[in-house]
Amino acid sequence: MKQHLCLRPRLKNIEKPSADIDYMRMLALPVLVAVCTLLPHAYAESLKQTMEGGMNLEITYPDAVIAGREFSISFLVQNNGWEDKINVSLLLDSGSAIEVLKKDQISIERLTAGGSYGETVGFAVSPDASAGPHFLNIRYTQVLLENNETPREPTLSDMAVTLNV
Repeated sequence: MKQHLCLRPRLKNIEKPSADIDYMRMLALPVLVAVCTLLPHAYAESLKQTMEGGMNLEITYPDAVIAGREFSISFLVQNNGWEDKINVSLLLDSGSAIEVLKKDQISIERLTAGGSYGETVGFAVSPDASAGPHFLNIRYTQVLLENNETPREPTLSDMAVTLNV
């Protein structure tokens, strides 16, 4: 019992945690949320185009790009038709302000009915590119296989994607 009485005065001398620490923790969460919401967001646009023979082309690209930086554009080709397609290609031409990093053509040898193909292509904006709209020109070609055997004449379609620098 004496031992218990001896411990009691020691327990009274233990300090309680400071209230300042609790205020710091309570302020940290709102500050973190405010910083995250104020950071700039990257916005993307999508261009969906339906081609002859049930082919769908979806291009996802940034709303705006920054001079001297790299960005990427995603391409998704879907064959929703009844017949296979061969020699599907997308030729990319971006002019002098925007350059293609690796390859300027996407080629698909054969795309079966119900099949799809996707690829992401990297681009770089020239550091001295003028502010304003620039265009990525895309030439789309495909050959429809009639009854999955006989190739028809190639179809060609040109389109442009607007990129704001």
